[in-house]
Amino acid sequence: MDMTLGKYLGRLNELQQKKMVLLQKILTLTREQTETITENGLDGLNRLIAEKQLWIDSLKKDDEEFVTCFQKLKKMAGISKLDQLDVSKLEGTASEDAKLLKNLTAEIMETIGVISEIEKVNSEKSKSLLSKFSCEVKKLNQGKKMVKAYKVGPINPPSYFVDKKK
Repeated sequence: MDMTLGKYLGRLNELQQKKMVLLQKILTLTREQTETITENGLDGLNRLIAEKQLWIDSLKKDDEEFVTCFQKLKKMAGISKLDQLDVSKLEGTASEDAKLLKNLTAEIMETIGVISEIEKVNSEKSKSLLSKFSCEVKKLNQGKKMVKAYKVGPINPPSYFVDKKK
């Protein structure tokens, strides 16, 4: 199946548009995670992480197809990076598709940057919460030890029936 440059660009745009939709869903979930990272929100956090992982897995499949298609486009156009694609030399819809591809790629990179920044904040909040829980567990364990030290054990009553054999 021999595809033209325009068809490769069209397919790449489809994949990038789909990726943008998935990234927007991931961004929404990441923002929800920020609100959920509290002492009371751990169950919700696990649900959000699992849902986010499903979207990431879906994204990986599309990225694999994108890489394959992009490699063929690079070979056909004789370029090594998307920036090297000269839009002015393309004819018809290929020119518009190339502009759209560049714009979508820039938008995707920006969205990934936003997600990354939010993830950093979430990571710090998680570490802080984990540290807080760790301190609480230490305090509980120390309290248990102190209670154990002062707790009087059961008193063994003296045995009145002693069996003495001679």
